[in-house]
This record gives sequence, structure tokens and C-alpha cells, in this order.
Amino acid sequence: MAENRSKSDGFMLRFPDGMRGRIKAAAEANNRSMNAEIIATLEEAYPENEFDLAALLSKLSAVLHDDVSEEERRRAVEHANAELKASQAGWRLEVSTRNGQKQLTFEAILDDEASLP
Repeated sequence: MAENRSKSDGFMLRFPDGMRGRIKAAAEANNRSMNAEIIATLEEAYPENEFDLAALLSKLSAVLHDDVSEEERRRAVEHANAELKASQAGWRLEVSTRNGQKQLTFEAILDDEASLP
């Protein structure tokens, strides 16, 4: 008879001396299995990237005004692009001037550009 295994991703690991006991104690205190305790700890340390495009655009709209220095605008766009890259959104942002108006432009990042800073 074949084993019935979960389709979740497994990973074998060795604990340093004493760590298994600490995990077991924490799991018991939190009324969960050791596996659930480890997963909860990892989820806290490595949360899913919750990218919020609306929030990013809201922040960026403030730097399009003429009273914002080019340096502030450049830093804001760099920060936004870092967030976009971390979210693996596949987009890059640029600020340009057209007919005297500042505008945001999103460009798709092609596969061969993905490794660029």
C-alpha cells in the first residue's frame, strides 16, 4: 500500500543541542504541535510580501509636485522601484516631464532585465 503523504513541501533539518526542547516547550505553551510552532515562527520571520500598489502610488503622488526637490523625487522613485522589485511585480517606475507636467510611467521588466539593479 502506498504512503499517503501531504502535498506540502517537506524539509529535513537538524537542531542544535537544546533547541528541540525549547521548541517543544514553546509549542506546549502555545497549545500547538512542534511543526505548527516552527511554521508560526517562520511565518513571523518571513511574511508573505503583501505589496500594496495603491499605497505606493499614494506615496509617489506627493513627489510629483513642483515644490519637491529632484533629489527627494529620485530617492522616492528608487524606494518605489526597490519595493516593486521585492514584490516581483515585474514593473519599474520612472518619473518624467511631459508638457511641463510630471508623470509616472510604469515599464514592464523583461526577463533579461530582471537581474539589473
